[in-house]
Amino acid sequence: MSNPTILTVTEGAINQIRELQHGDVTLGIRIAVVGDPTPMGYRTELGFMQRTMHGADDVVQDVEDIWFIMDKTSAEALQGAVIDFDETKFQGGFHIQYAPDKLVEVPPSKMWGDELSTQVQKVIDNRLNPGLKSHNGFVELLEVRGEKAYIEMGGGCKGCAGAFMTLKQGIEKAIFAEVPEIKEVLDVTEHADGTNPYYTEVGGQGVF
Repeated sequence: MSNPTILTVTEGAINQIRELQHGDVTLGIRIAVVGDPTPMGYRTELGFMQRTMHGADDVVQDVEDIWFIMDKTSAEALQGAVIDFDETKFQGGFHIQYAPDKLVEVPPSKMWGDELSTQVQKVIDNRLNPGLKSHNGFVELLEVRGEKAYIEMGGGCKGCAGAFMTLKQGIEKAIFAEVPEIKEVLDVTEHADGTNPYYTEVGGQGVF
């Protein structure tokens, strides 16, 4: 078996995995990235599996005799990532820090010359984009005109089947609650141009 270097695994993560193995060294760790590659942040699933059950096309990295088993797409997304476990951070769970070149950048926060636009931008910066990050996307404020805010979605939100639900259940609610002067949020995204949607099937649930 070749032993490619995909991941860096911290001592804290190694110790936690060994504790969860309960001495059963026949168990490996299956890591699967959920969603398309090159998002701003990935959802990642980890779980134990028997080493002998890995597929012929899987990528296997042996770290201190712990097998990390990935499909090829997940291995590409995980290249250069660091797996950590720290009880004082990340709600006491495993945390994966992806390499910077695997991430989609959020557009920088804009400086506006009016109070209303500034308030909407703060909602986007503080409430919306941190949540959308874990679902591979972001929202950008284009302008405020009267009682209307014009926004555009990017990353995994562009072309996502759940974009309308995200707009209605998350973006609108957050903006209306904190900036009551805004009565309508208009999404002008060209969703047909999306190349990396988070949901690709009709009926996606959206982020919020």
